[in-house]
Order: sequence, then structure tokens, then C-alpha cells
Amino acid sequence: MDRINDPTAEADKFGAGKDGFTEGDPGLVDRTIVRAAWLDGVQEEIVRVIEGAGLTPSSADLGQLLKSVRKSLRFAVCAISGTSVAASTNFTMTLLAQSGGFSVASNQLTPPADGYYLVLFFGRVLTADTSNPANVTLTVDNGSGDDMIYVDYRPTASASDPVTVSMATISLLLASEVVRVLHVSGSNQDIQAGSGRLVVLGVSTS
Repeated sequence: MDRINDPTAEADKFGAGKDGFTEGDPGLVDRTIVRAAWLDGVQEEIVRVIEGAGLTPSSADLGQLLKSVRKSLRFAVCAISGTSVAASTNFTMTLLAQSGGFSVASNQLTPPADGYYLVLFFGRVLTADTSNPANVTLTVDNGSGDDMIYVDYRPTASASDPVTVSMATISLLLASEVVRVLHVSGSNQDIQAGSGRLVVLGVSTS
């Protein structure tokens, strides 16, 4: 669509080349005439968003444009948690909130296939061995064995207190891929606990 471009529009109202409407001034300036072509453009811009989201335009529902925008935007938030004293511990993935058809099963997050997604992970692991904190590794893959997120923490010296390792990373999820958290591992059987949030943001392409 375009801004109003009728000869009766107020020129440059919103900046150079950005005309707008005017109420006019009797006897001096005409009011802006709103013609069918401009109204059709506004109508079709809105209606095509609604139809593109799979909805049928209806005068009985004044929230269809909002519903359409929300339908095209997708997100999932998962809690990642685990506690172990072993050298390797499998984490549990729990879906906390979502919009748009995500599912979680067997610690694997599956998004709708018709979209593009960014995967963000924020987490921390507490190492319990006060004399030799662990080498800590977190792996998130795409279900096909390819690492999407790989964080490796290797302390260079011993510590007198437990060490909290914070991680933040981002990756791109391609079509038909999944998000699978594999494990957090430590070198000295000293992983005490871990937690994090896995956030997936996307937009529908259908």
C-alpha cells in the first residue's frame, strides 16, 4: 500500500514525500478526499494478513489481525535441569510455555516444520569438587548428530570454592530439525547440579 496520494492530501505532513490527511480550512484549504482506490489498498493489506494466517475475515471478530500476527510468531521456553555426582549426567527438558505447536518428548524439542528458528541457551553448572573444579561440557544437537550448541569450560587452576559456570549461546535451527539436549559432563565426577533455559524463537513460513 501507499500513503494517501490524492491532490487534496497535506503534502509532506510526516516528512519529505510523506503526505497525510487534513481537515482543511473552510474557504482556504480543501479537506483530503478519501477515494476508493486508497481504501481498497488499506482493506486488502489487512485482509491478506488475516487470510494468510488461515483465518476467514469476519465482521463478528475484531481481533483477527492480532490473532494473525500472533499465529505467525512462534516461541518455546524449556527448563533444562539435572543433578548428578557422576562424570556425565543426562538433563531433563521440560516445556514451560509455547505458542505455535512445539512438542517435547524424550528430552527432544520438536518445532513446527514450516518456520525458521533461533535457539538460545542460558545456563549454569555448579561443580562441587573444591580442590579441582570440573571440565564442563554442554552439548545441544539438531537430532542428526550435528552440534548446534557446544560449550566447553576448562579451568586452568584449582579453586578453593565450588565454581559456577555460566553459559549463553545462540544457534540457528534449520527446517525439519529438532533441539536435543544431550548431557553435561565433568572430568572428575564432580558435577553437582545444573539448570538453564532453552528459548526457541521463530516465524511461520506458511
